[in-house]
Amino acid sequence: MERLGRCHVLIVLLVILIIEIDESEEVSIVVEDRDAITGTTATVDVDNPADCDKVFLIIVTGSGSFNYVINSGNTDGAFTTDTDPDSGDEKLQCNMATITTNAITPYSLSITITDTDDASTATKTVTVTVENLVIQSANCTQVPSVLNGSIVGGDQSPYVEGQNVTYECTSGYTITGTATISCNGSGVWSEPPSCLKDCVQVPIVLNAEIAGGSQSSYVEGQIVTYNCTNGFTMTGTPNISCNETGAWTESPSCQRDIGSSCSSDTDCQITLHTPPYVCDNSMCKFGAGGNNCTAIANSCLANGQCSSDACECVDGFDPVDNKCYELIMSNPRNGSVIEICETTEINEVFANLSAIFAPTSTEFVYRLIDPTNSFTIADDTISVASDLDVDGEASVTSYVIVIELSHPVSSRTVSTTITISVEDDNDNAPEFGNSSYTFDISEQSTDSTVVGTLAANDKDKTSPNNQIANYTVFGTSDFEITSEGGLSVSSGASLNYTTTPSYSFLVMATDGGEGDMKMSTNVSVIVNIKPDIGSFCSSDQNCTGILSFDPPFVCDNSECKLGVGGKNCTSRSGSCLTNGQCTSDTCECVEGFNAVDLDNKCYELGIQSPSDGDVVEICESVGRGEIIANLSASLGPISTGFVYTINTTSFQVTGNTITIATDLDVDVDSPVTSYGLSLEVSHPNSSRNVTVTLTITVGDDNDNAPVFGMDSYSFDISEKTTANAILGNLSATDIDYSSPNNVVNAYKVIGAAEFEITAEGVLSVSSGTTFDYTTTRNYTFVVMATDGGLDSQEMSTNVSVTVNIETEPEFQAPTQVEILENIDSSKSVYRFTVTDEDNSGDLAFALVTQDPRFVVEDGVLKTSTSVNSSTFDVDPEGAPESVELTVNVTDGKYSDDLVFTLNIKDVNDNSPKFSQTTYNTTVYEKASTGDFILTLIIMDDDRSQAFNNIAAYIPGAFNVPFEMLNFDIVVKSEESLNYTSTINYTFEVVATDGSGTDRNSATATVLVTVESGPRLSELYVAKTVEIYENATVGTTVFEVLAIDPDNLPSPPTLSYAVVERSSNAFTLDGNNLTIGETLDADTMQSHTVVFSVSDGKYTTQSSKLTIHILDVNDNSPEFSEGSYSMEIEENHDIGTEVLTVTAEDKDVTTQFKTVTYTIAAGDDQGVFAIDASTGEITLMLEPLLQAYTLTVSATDGGQPPNSANVTAMVTVSDGEVNECDSNPCGDNAQTCLPLLNNFSCVCKRGWNGELCNTNIDDCVGIVCGNDGDCVDGINSFKCNCSHGWEGANCTNACGGNMYGRNCEHTCNCNASYLADPVATQTCNISTGHCLCAATWTGMDCSLDVDECTISASVCDSTKKEVCENSIGSFNCVCERGYSRTVDTAVCTKDTTPPPFTTNSSQYVVPVSVKITPNASKGCTDDDLKVPSKYKIVESKAKQMLSKSAPTGKNFIITDIRCGSYIIDAIIAIDNNNADKASLSVELEDLREGRNVIFGNEALQLDEITIGDRNLTQTSTSGTYNEKLCEVFTTISQCPSGQICVVENGSPRCRDEIKDNLPLILGLGLGVVLPLLLVLIAIAIVMYSRSQKRDRRPKDIYVPWQESFPATNLNGLSRVSSSHMSRRNEGSGGRRKLPRYDMSQSEEFPYSPYGPYDNAGFSKSMPALMDRYEMKSLHMKTLPR
Repeated sequence: MERLGRCHVLIVLLVILIIEIDESEEVSIVVEDRDAITGTTATVDVDNPADCDKVFLIIVTGSGSFNYVINSGNTDGAFTTDTDPDSGDEKLQCNMATITTNAITPYSLSITITDTDDASTATKTVTVTVENLVIQSANCTQVPSVLNGSIVGGDQSPYVEGQNVTYECTSGYTITGTATISCNGSGVWSEPPSCLKDCVQVPIVLNAEIAGGSQSSYVEGQIVTYNCTNGFTMTGTPNISCNETGAWTESPSCQRDIGSSCSSDTDCQITLHTPPYVCDNSMCKFGAGGNNCTAIANSCLANGQCSSDACECVDGFDPVDNKCYELIMSNPRNGSVIEICETTEINEVFANLSAIFAPTSTEFVYRLIDPTNSFTIADDTISVASDLDVDGEASVTSYVIVIELSHPVSSRTVSTTITISVEDDNDNAPEFGNSSYTFDISEQSTDSTVVGTLAANDKDKTSPNNQIANYTVFGTSDFEITSEGGLSVSSGASLNYTTTPSYSFLVMATDGGEGDMKMSTNVSVIVNIKPDIGSFCSSDQNCTGILSFDPPFVCDNSECKLGVGGKNCTSRSGSCLTNGQCTSDTCECVEGFNAVDLDNKCYELGIQSPSDGDVVEICESVGRGEIIANLSASLGPISTGFVYTINTTSFQVTGNTITIATDLDVDVDSPVTSYGLSLEVSHPNSSRNVTVTLTITVGDDNDNAPVFGMDSYSFDISEKTTANAILGNLSATDIDYSSPNNVVNAYKVIGAAEFEITAEGVLSVSSGTTFDYTTTRNYTFVVMATDGGLDSQEMSTNVSVTVNIETEPEFQAPTQVEILENIDSSKSVYRFTVTDEDNSGDLAFALVTQDPRFVVEDGVLKTSTSVNSSTFDVDPEGAPESVELTVNVTDGKYSDDLVFTLNIKDVNDNSPKFSQTTYNTTVYEKASTGDFILTLIIMDDDRSQAFNNIAAYIPGAFNVPFEMLNFDIVVKSEESLNYTSTINYTFEVVATDGSGTDRNSATATVLVTVESGPRLSELYVAKTVEIYENATVGTTVFEVLAIDPDNLPSPPTLSYAVVERSSNAFTLDGNNLTIGETLDADTMQSHTVVFSVSDGKYTTQSSKLTIHILDVNDNSPEFSEGSYSMEIEENHDIGTEVLTVTAEDKDVTTQFKTVTYTIAAGDDQGVFAIDASTGEITLMLEPLLQAYTLTVSATDGGQPPNSANVTAMVTVSDGEVNECDSNPCGDNAQTCLPLLNNFSCVCKRGWNGELCNTNIDDCVGIVCGNDGDCVDGINSFKCNCSHGWEGANCTNACGGNMYGRNCEHTCNCNASYLADPVATQTCNISTGHCLCAATWTGMDCSLDVDECTISASVCDSTKKEVCENSIGSFNCVCERGYSRTVDTAVCTKDTTPPPFTTNSSQYVVPVSVKITPNASKGCTDDDLKVPSKYKIVESKAKQMLSKSAPTGKNFIITDIRCGSYIIDAIIAIDNNNADKASLSVELEDLREGRNVIFGNEALQLDEITIGDRNLTQTSTSGTYNEKLCEVFTTISQCPSGQICVVENGSPRCRDEIKDNLPLILGLGLGVVLPLLLVLIAIAIVMYSRSQKRDRRPKDIYVPWQESFPATNLNGLSRVSSSHMSRRNEGSGGRRKLPRYDMSQSEEFPYSPYGPYDNAGFSKSMPALMDRYEMKSLHMKTLPR
């Protein structure tokens, strides 16, 4: 029971579970559009926003609530779902703004619905089409630029969708890609093309081919690949490319494969062909070191000759790989000029060097010869080595340098001379003469008063760089400056001391060079005050004295005045000028003039501006209050207080100006364009007024834009409107007053490329435009009208234009319209289909064709009531089978015509008709399958082929051997007739028309009788017979036999004939076949004959009779030619073919026609051999004769055999191989004669020898006069004459001012100093020494003769006189150290020492040096007595001692003596150790011989003495530092306790360090050692305690636990540590061992606690740490 209870429970639970499962439902979806129509497609009209409220209603069935998700297709969230308030179901809605922005149609949306109870899902895909969507095309603005290309017609931006731009490349470039690009709807251009550089012609590589073939042109970036031809190997890369300059990279070369193994030169020739190669050490080589250079001379090229086994090159060429090449400087070329700027920096490269020495391209050596050392060569380039400034007085603008090129393989050096031209840069700013300028000027100065001149100069070399282009004033407008630097008061400026007593401003000068350079200077102008009128005075003189100004002043009532109301006008009448007169004490002016109190002068009131009659032109757009003219008047010195009036209200006087008072618009109906003004001026000091007239003209401004006649325009056009169709006229007008401002100059369509507009405003459809109502229903764009305003002042107006596209009703052409020929009345024929997308009106139809048989009702074509079943009968002859109709449809505005053809269809209303009811005929018993028996004539009156197409057949009930083939009765397939078995057949034939069930039929009877013909007894099958070819003519070969079974006609007569034969060899005699002509099996081995036999009605043809002709051996071989001949080269290869003879035997039997060849005669030496089967004759031995005549025999295989002979002539030519082609005789031969396997050289004149390589000595027997040398040439000689002679045999002395060998040099003499200036020969003909005047000597007479050497005795040495040379003479002067007194003219000794100034702070050092001059320039006491000669030596000595001088050093040469040169001097320096050290270095360098430069000679020092110490004698050894200290302590001893040491190359005095080693060791061992033992003991105790106490780990930082790297530790840079960043703050902080950068090699102090504490140990650590074993120290940190 318990188990049963459990089962019940399980069953109940299972039932509940099944119920639960059954209650669940799958989600199902039904979609309806807004019109409640079920489906998955809907539309949204952008012109109807309500469409978005409900696009679809989503009806879902299921068990729970649902979630709705749009999975895909929902661009930018255009669609959402929401609950429909009407039905409670979910609806799909849209956002119209997003729909419009997206501009997408259609949308395909995937919607997933999920049941929230059981998570079951379902997906539905719907499609939403957006109608009336206007997709705006984006403009394409910036057109892509193409490097080295341009736009055809220029850039016409902006562009709209669909517009194109076409590019073209500049000359020398080729376009790649599509030349035309388009603007797409997103405003983006398609990919632009590229303009690639055209390449020069592709290089030709010998013995190579271009892969894929050569093109006609290439552009940059293209690659060409070469492949060497067979037998050649490539050197270099196979690929070359064209670079951006159009040049190709370096090409490869193809060299003949060398290295084949060989045993002789011949092997190499056979393998490698030309040029010849040689076999050297069993390897083929290119002729270098070969066995016989003569045979391979052509590898030496044209620049060398073959000598022995090697190639020797001509002068200027060198051998490389057994070829001759010339060393050439390729860049720069000799004589070229390189231009550089003076600002080119030092080390800047300005030229690249390149050379050619094929085949090598490396190891060139360049050497620069530049006397100025301004340039240098490095890394195959020329660069600047020094400053090239050309702006100095002695600057250099052109350099000539020489570049010497050499190469390790070349024996010569190539020199290239180039000129470097340095161009002036604008690198100097102008410079003023003064850093600042100050000028004074009176306050009364008027405009244009000159203040002063400011001059600037520019140091640049050339114009315009060194020209001052202009001056500019900055900081004031009261002064101006001219281009020449003249400073003056500006026009209209007024100086006022009270407001501006002085001016400070800048004047800038600008030069005229490129990148103009500027420089400014400060200018100050001081304004001087006016006379101080009103000062206290007692007399006129007192005023003049006070004011110091003219004109004179007077004293009036104790006050200085300017001459008005003075006491005595008569005495001052000069101040009244000419326009008045002095009356009593005042100045009375003439009429029109007025006295002015300021200066008691008479002045006339006048208007300065404007002038009378002036015309002022203004624009109508000038506004009210704007100034149109400035007013100025004059009344002597008075410049204020003038009153102006005018006579019009359109303008007004404002201050000293005329301004506009009213609107001056001239664009009105009655415009005023000109005003006449009367301007009057008055002044309180003037008794009269002045009036001028002026005219003001108002010009028309382009201030009005064109105006269209309507605010907007709208046009309706058909979508079928074609290009250039006119839509209408958009006229605009402009109210401006004058042309061209009021002329509408241009119209432009903006935003629609589909339309265009003329200059007259006619709007039309653009060329190439088509319209599609489906995609675009209207166009909205702007038309801009622009007037003709000048320059950039034109004005434009836009008007909106809408063009609506309308559709026309359009017939859908029917594919086929037809009726039956028996159609009845009032029957529908065809319903017309018409489309009109805009549905703009009701459609009306009309039948255009006038045919009473048809009507059109409601778009349906019907038959009229007059039609019956026979109206459209097509069966009669000529009855029409179709009707052409035209139907019109209109929507009230547009219409369309449909022209179509209505076909009338035939029906089967007629039966077939036989021509007879019964037919009789006969048939031959041998008729075979398909043979024709009888034709039946059957007709049908129906018109169409379907109904008049008759089929005839014999019913199956008649078992006859016949069948119908169309209307013919023929023998049935696989049936045969037999006269013996059946003679007669009777049967019926049935004829039907039409098809299917719609058929008509008829019947006829046929009787056929069978007849027999002749029958052959044997040749009813093929037969063969044989006969020999030599059988005689007339012999019977075969007899033909036959019978006739039906004996018809009675009685039958049989006749025989041949109907087919393969030849005419046989004839038929009756019924016997006989031989008709001689038989020949060699031409035809088989013949065939076919016979016929006839009984008069029927003819029977026999089977084929074959006659085989049997062959006999009756032919001999026949050669193809009557004789043979062949010419071969003399070195024809052994074992190769010479020629082939052929013979043929016409017998057909193989045995009889097989031919065997032999050489029967003409080859006794066995030079040739012949192949017995082929007849090929080959060369077996080298031919020794010029010609061979061979007899060749051909024999067949018959028994007995037949044979034939032929002659073969073989000629050996010695002209085919021209031994002279390799030029074995060289260039010295007149010609080379080729021989049989040899050659002969005919030498040119002057040469002999087998190879013409021995030069004949043409000097034999020749005598050159006057010791001339005979020089042998090529077939010539030349006398190289001795000095002073010339001529063919050196018998003519030099003349014509020439000298030297062969008189080849021109005399170079100073004409001013010649003995005979007009002589034709001015120099010695042998040496070239010029024939000088008595007082001149030297090669060119430019050296003055030292008269003292020949006239010294004229000076009285007892009077201390010496001879001193002068130009062309001499003078007796006093010896050095002596001078003459004026009164006695006697040389007396000088007692006053030469001046030498020192001060108390200087230190004096006496120095004496001894040097030995060159032997040719020795020192003599007599020379030093001459003052001028002494001064020369003294100057050289000063030069020597002045080198490396310390600061403040001065010296004097006290004496120079001979014994070599002994020079005594006193040197004064500042009394400090630095200068003493510097002087010591200088003197030691002299002693070492480093600075002994005497004049321009580098000499060796003999002795140097400082004070009284001869250092050369006392110090001859030691180091440099020791010698330097020796000099230093000689100049100045070190203080006691100090010694001299050298530091950094300079001597110093330092404390002496004594040796304290014993004391250090004693203290170290006596004190430190006991302490060290105590510390060790303490350490042991502490260590043992720590071992017990510190068994657990502790965080104790021990700096010594870091290991030192085993490396050098010099100059270490410390690495910062966080533990080192604070100072010593007790024992609480850890100290981390500092790290060091190990890189140098000197010791440094080291502390484990860093630089912050010296309490730890200090040790000087050795730099080379790798000498020590550094172990980690494990120590505890002790309290400190």
